[in-house]
Amino acid sequence: MMNVDPKTHNQTNLKFCPKCGADAFRAKVEQRYVCGACGFEYYLNVCGTVVGVIRHCDGRLLFTVRGKDPGAGTLDFPGGFIDFYETAEDALRREIREELNLEIAAERFLCSQPNQYLYRGVLYHTIDFFFLCRALDWDAMKFEDVIRDARLLRLDEVDVREIGFESIRRGVEWMRQRRGEIGL
Repeated sequence: MMNVDPKTHNQTNLKFCPKCGADAFRAKVEQRYVCGACGFEYYLNVCGTVVGVIRHCDGRLLFTVRGKDPGAGTLDFPGGFIDFYETAEDALRREIREELNLEIAAERFLCSQPNQYLYRGVLYHTIDFFFLCRALDWDAMKFEDVIRDARLLRLDEVDVREIGFESIRRGVEWMRQRRGEIGL
């Protein structure tokens, strides 16, 4: 499991103003930087990500085992970052196609969970959008290198201690509490 302390992993080490180049760029609050020379303000906003909760016809859910850091070897759901000018639904289809070679259908928004994603020393704050969906052809599944393995599990079979990201653990708990109303 990854527990990130935001005080020891700064979002970024911005020092120089991207507008005027002065060595006067300072954080005023956690997500807002201001240049003392020209007054330029820069906001570090959260990154949008998508999470695919792919349900098999027998009711089990597809969990992946991460093949790379952050979180190599831990359970996850497929998904990833939303690109510029891309809808969450389009990002979900693209990410699942890239990671698993699967086409999906019937995306239904479930919930959102905040997350921290530490990658190469930079802490990214994300908001993870969870979608329930189904694969159109399970036989087409092939893993990209970011995926080591995949497991079909029922919600009650999942040991949340094996999940690498806090947002995914909270999402699984959210689904467990609402399994009847969301059809799991």
